[in-house]
Parts: sequence; structure tokens; C-alpha cells
Amino acid sequence: HEEWLAMAEKEQFEDSLERQDEGDPKTFGQIAVTHPDGICNKNDQPAELLSLIKADVDNLGQIASRGLGTVTLSRYVTFARMTNLFFTGRLTRLMSQKTGSGDFSNIYTIFAGGDDLFLVSDWLTGHHFAGLLQEEFHRFTAGNPDVTLSAAVTVQKPRQPIRDGARRVEDALEEVKASGKNAVRIFDQMIPWDDFDATRDEAEYLANLLRTKIVSRAFLYRMLRYHRQYVRFNRGDKIDDALCMSHLLYDVKRNLGFPKNEKDTKATAPAKLAAGQHFVNLMTSCKMEEQKMMSRYSAPLMWALYLNRGKGDN
Repeated sequence: HEEWLAMAEKEQFEDSLERQDEGDPKTFGQIAVTHPDGICNKNDQPAELLSLIKADVDNLGQIASRGLGTVTLSRYVTFARMTNLFFTGRLTRLMSQKTGSGDFSNIYTIFAGGDDLFLVSDWLTGHHFAGLLQEEFHRFTAGNPDVTLSAAVTVQKPRQPIRDGARRVEDALEEVKASGKNAVRIFDQMIPWDDFDATRDEAEYLANLLRTKIVSRAFLYRMLRYHRQYVRFNRGDKIDDALCMSHLLYDVKRNLGFPKNEKDTKATAPAKLAAGQHFVNLMTSCKMEEQKMMSRYSAPLMWALYLNRGKGDN
């Protein structure tokens, strides 16, 4: 794959998709600007960034040595072949077809086989594919709770060296392995697979608030600051960070609490009030679901901000 990587990194290659002939390999710049139907909302302006995806099966050695009952050559070979089939067969077919989950044809395989994979895509497709990867693996293993998968997705500009990105995504995957496995790391947050759908749904909710101008990008950036203060306060780092709650309440009251004019009252006031209550509940609720979400809230925030980020913001 080194010849393709070297070609894709060359800056003199034209990134315009209009000059792309069928069957030609894409440059990394071309991969970054492609957002397939079913993945990207037509009203979004997603950032032109790459995602690097790495994943592998957890505790494979223990499964092979202790999970097959009496270990025989035939059982071991069947286990190895079936694991390899998932990465070389099932996933590559998903990437070449449009499914109910979207179009994943903009994913390029660096390697996939054995018990792991390394893929390159536009950032949005890559993050959606991470969820599909877990769903398919869970189905492939018949829901066996002892056979799990860890993954990491990192984001970078298409002109950054891909080899540096490969090291970063490998380090991110190692952090998942060291932190309990059976999770994915996105936007520098560890997300257990059980919480991935909720994280993605929250990102879509925030993105929709931006699309409909219920909130501004500046408000979401302030939410990112409140999130970081919330995390530091709950770790006991700085008592002053407890002010994030009062700052959020003031921010919500000022920007989402009261309509500013008659047009706002009729068109967006109910949605603004609902959004304001949503953010306050996240920060102040005693429910475990809201607390878990708030502790990792930078992930859906960054997802939504990248979804509504024009070319000039890259």
C-alpha cells in the first residue's frame, strides 16, 4: 500500500472530484471532501477532514486458548478463519454497497484481515462506520458478551502526513485497550459501545439546533467550555469550576429563555425553550444517563460543530 499512500500525499494532485475518472484512486484531499448520501444532511457544511479508523478484537489470545473448550486443531482453524472472514469479507462488502445505514463507499482499506483493520475515510463516514462496525460484529458473534471489539477514530487534515495519523490512531486504540476495552475513542473521548448510539443521537440533535438556528456555533463552543469545567469540578481539581452551572443557567436564560421579538415568539420560541431545558438538565440532573453524557459531552459537541463547518473553517 505504500505506493498508493505516497501518491495520495502529493500536494500537486488535483483534489477536484470533477476531474476524477471512474476507477482512479482518490487523493486524501478528494476523500476528505466526499460526503455520501445517507451520511450527510444536504443542509450541512461538513469540515473537509479525514478520519482514520483502527479496530481489533479484544482478548483474542484468551478466547483462543480458553474459550473454545477442548482446543483442537480443527476448532482453532475454524475460529481463525471465521474471524478473518468478518474483516476480509463481511466488512468489505458493507463498504462497497449502499445499505440502510448509509453509503460507505468512500472508505479506503489500508489493511483488513485476521482480527483487525485500518481504514481511511472522510471524517463523517468514518464515525458513522464505527457504529456499524460494532453492530455487525455483535451480530456476527451472536451477541456473545465475552467476544468484544475495541476501536479508535481520529481526525486530521488531508495534507497532514498519514504516517503521523497512523501513529495517533494506534495510540488512541491502545488507550481504549488500557481503559477496559469494548469501547471506541472518538474526539478524544472514550465511549463504551452501549453509549455510542446515544452519543451519535445527541450530536445529530445539536447539529439540528445549528441548522435551524436555535443555537449558534458560539453557544456550542461555550457549552464545550462548560463541559470541561464540569469534568474538572467532578474530579475535584478546581472548586471555582463549579461556577459552570451558574454560567450555563445565565447563558440559557439570555439566549434560549425569552423570545427577543414577535417573529421569534411564533417561530422558534418553543424550540429554544426546549433546548434550554435540555442543556440545563444535562448539567444539573442526578440521573446516571445525563451524568455520563455530560462527562463525555465534548464528543457530540465536536461532531455537531464539524458537521456545520464551512471550508474556510478547516
